[in-house]
Amino acid sequence: MSKQPDTHLGSSDIESVRSVIQSGTSGIDSVIAFESVAQSGTSGTSGIESGSVTQSGTLDIAKISEPGSQSGAGSLRPEQHESTEASRTRTHPILVAQDLHTTDVDFVIASPARPRGRPKQKPKAKKAIKSRAIEMVRNDSNLHNNQLSLASIPDVLSDTATYASVAAVLKQFKTFAFTNKAKPPIASVITKLPPTTTLLTPSGITRILPSDLIKRSALKVTALQTKHRGIAERDVAIEFPGFGVLTMSAILTMKMWHRAVKALDTIEKAQKWAVSVNLEVVVLDSYHVEADPNLSDKMEVIPLFSEKMETLDLAAKSQLTDGAMMKVLHKLSTTNPSIVVIDRVVWGAVVDGKIDLTTESLKEMFVGTSNEKILLPINCNGRHWCGIMVEMEKNRILLYDSMKSSFILSVRAIAQRLAICLPSASERYHVEPYTTELGVQTDSYNCGIYVLLAFEEFIGGNKLEFLDKKMLQYLRYRYWSMLL
Repeated sequence: MSKQPDTHLGSSDIESVRSVIQSGTSGIDSVIAFESVAQSGTSGTSGIESGSVTQSGTLDIAKISEPGSQSGAGSLRPEQHESTEASRTRTHPILVAQDLHTTDVDFVIASPARPRGRPKQKPKAKKAIKSRAIEMVRNDSNLHNNQLSLASIPDVLSDTATYASVAAVLKQFKTFAFTNKAKPPIASVITKLPPTTTLLTPSGITRILPSDLIKRSALKVTALQTKHRGIAERDVAIEFPGFGVLTMSAILTMKMWHRAVKALDTIEKAQKWAVSVNLEVVVLDSYHVEADPNLSDKMEVIPLFSEKMETLDLAAKSQLTDGAMMKVLHKLSTTNPSIVVIDRVVWGAVVDGKIDLTTESLKEMFVGTSNEKILLPINCNGRHWCGIMVEMEKNRILLYDSMKSSFILSVRAIAQRLAICLPSASERYHVEPYTTELGVQTDSYNCGIYVLLAFEEFIGGNKLEFLDKKMLQYLRYRYWSMLL
C-alpha cells in the first residue's frame, strides 16, 4: 500500500507561526507568514479548523491545535470535511480578504466539480413529444380509412387542379416530424443496396418529408451522379435515417405536394387579405374600385400550376414578380395603341447597370416606333423595381426610383444606352428623373406598386399625392381586381 501523505502541522510549524505573530507583525504580513507555513510541505488542512484575524490585526491561533490533540479544534468538523481524499491529493488555495483589519477571513476548501451527465428532459417536453406522436398516429389512421397514400397524390394533382378540387384531399397529408434532428440523407445506387434493405412503396407512405430535407437529397443525388457517370435518377435510392429508403419517383411526388400546398396557402392568405382591405378610402374617380363579392370564388378556380397564380403576388405584402408586373402593364396599355410595353424578360435582370443585350438587339426592340410612349420596367439585382419612360415625341427619357436609392445609377446607365438605340437617335435625347407627388417608398415590398402608378400617370392617368399604407393596400386591391 502506498504511504498516505502527512496532513498535520508539526510542532515546529506551529511554533514558527506563534513566533511570527508574537514578534508584533500584524495585518497581511501575519496571514502571509501563516499561509507560507501552511503550504510548506503539507496541505495544512487536518490540523486547522479555521483561521481568523482579530480587529487589532493579530492572528487568532486558539483554533490551531497541536498534532494529535483531542480537542474539538484539533480536527475538521464533519460539515467542513467535504472530501478527505480530495484534501490529500489536491492543493487548495487559501482565500484571504483584502481588508484584514475590518473583515474576518475564512479558509474555505472548494469541493471539486462533479459531472452531472445529460440534463433531464422536462415533463413539458416529454408531453409535447407524446402528443405529437399521438397526433401522427391519428392522422395516419384517418388517411388509411380514407384509402389515401402517397400513391394518391399524382392522381389528384393534374395540370388543371384548383383549390376547389384538391384542397380537401391534400390538406389531410402532414409532414413527418422527426423526434431528433434529422440526419443527412444518403444516396445510393439501387442495385448496390444490401439485400436486407427495403424500399418503401408509395402506397405504404402516408407522411411527407420536410421540403428542406428533400432539397438536401437532390444535392446528394447530383454528387452521386458526378462520382458515377451514367447513372439515371430512376436508378438512385435515398435513405432518410429515421424514415426509410425511397425511390426518386416517391421524392418527386413529395415535391409536387409541397408545391401544391404552397399554392393553396397563398390562396388562403389572399382570401383573408381581400376581406381586410379598407375600401372606404377617398380616392379620385379614376382609381375607385368596388368590393368584388365573388373574388374568393374566383381565386379557388385558378389552376394551381398556371401563370395566373402570379396575380396573387398583388395581395398583402408580397413583392411583385415579373409575371404580375407585366400582366398589369398589358392591362393598362390594351386600350391605348400609342403605349408600348417592353417585357422585362427580354433583357432579364439588371445587375449593376448591365444588361445582356447587344446594341443591335436593343435597336431591333424599337423598330417601327415613332411617337409612342414606351414603358420599360427595370428589375435591379432581382430586388427592386425601377422604371424607364421614353417620350419619343419630346425626345425625353425619364427615370423613376420610388426609394431614390443608388439603384438609379444603374437605371441611368441603361437609359444612356437606349438613347443611341432609338429610331430617332440622330436627335439628342434628354435623360432626366421623373417627377411625381407619390412620395418616397418607406417599406421593402411596394416598389412594384409605385412603378405601376408612375407608369399610369405617365400615360395620362390622374396624378396621386402622398401614399400612406391604407392607400397602397387599396391600390393593390384595385390592380388585383383588374386581373381577376
